[in-house]
Amino acid sequence: MKEMLSFREVAIDFSVEQWECLEPAQWNLYRELMLENYSNLVFLDPCFFLSLLQFCKE
Repeated sequence: MKEMLSFREVAIDFSVEQWECLEPAQWNLYRELMLENYSNLVFLDPCFFLSLLQFCKE
């Protein structure tokens, strides 16, 4: 059985300096990719997502 990935494992982090070098089209691409990754993880484990929402409310 394969291990599940966490959001941090599929997230892309840029430093402030790297962000400053990106063009608006690259910002949009980043946003689209991160939303897709997030949606895929929520689809695979909706219970975890719901528990995370509950945790954030507290």
